[in-house]
Amino acid sequence: MPRSQGAAVSRRRLRSLLRKIRMDRDMTQKEIADALEWSSTKVMRIEMGKVSINVTDLRAILTGYGVTDPAEVESMLNLARAASRGADTISGRYRNVLSKEFAEFLENEEAARIIRQHEPTLIPGPLQTREYATEIMRLTAEDPLPEEIREQRINARLERKAILTDEDGPQAFFIIDEAVLHRPMGNGADPSLMVEQAEHLREMAAYPNITIQVMPFSAGFYPALRSAFVLLEFEDPLDNGLLYMESIKDQLIVRDDFDVIARYVDRFQDMESRASRPQDIGSVIDAATQRLKAV
Repeated sequence: MPRSQGAAVSRRRLRSLLRKIRMDRDMTQKEIADALEWSSTKVMRIEMGKVSINVTDLRAILTGYGVTDPAEVESMLNLARAASRGADTISGRYRNVLSKEFAEFLENEEAARIIRQHEPTLIPGPLQTREYATEIMRLTAEDPLPEEIREQRINARLERKAILTDEDGPQAFFIIDEAVLHRPMGNGADPSLMVEQAEHLREMAAYPNITIQVMPFSAGFYPALRSAFVLLEFEDPLDNGLLYMESIKDQLIVRDDFDVIARYVDRFQDMESRASRPQDIGSVIDAATQRLKAV
């Protein structure tokens, strides 16, 4: 089913269309810049998505390209308007406590039709309980977070979960390493927090649009064991897929490097064939909780 169109998706779609129109007209960035008495840098930054384009400038550049069809013009103007909005989204509501890269990723995630996520060390954010998320933030923060900021980040994570369980939710596929299920979490490594989290995974896997698989210890080392990543696909075929990766200090968004994105899609599909079957997630969780309770 169609997903809402976020500001980030609208910006990307608009810049792709503008670049395509220019190339179809066989014009260089300098030629359209000279025609509009703009700098070439301005056109370059618009096409790279470094800056947004307002409605007035968009009308000017469309006129410069000779785009006069009212329906086409209005469609692109609507993209520009949508690109300027974003306050009523998770990223908009919590932008002041999120990194720029992660806020942009959330804008795209809210609009995604398909989400594929691999996590070798943690429960994926949208599948976390509040208690697990709180403990992760406590353990991974380089400096103690003010309580208000920590609570806002946790609320953002829980709202991401609500998107998955909505009746219009995206198809979501998660692969986690088996070690994630067996590592106790919490003060004194109390297993109860992780047992509760594992049972929550069982509840989430019951949703028809959510698939959770576990990469078993028996798989040995596999290339993706070294990195967590998320792949997003969108409803409109004009919207290119997106790859998001993060470490403790950095976040990376890959939009236009199709070879890199395709490589991670292949990597995810390979893991799907080697991980536990989706229908076996209940028994995998049973084994993990029994071991945790025995600790």
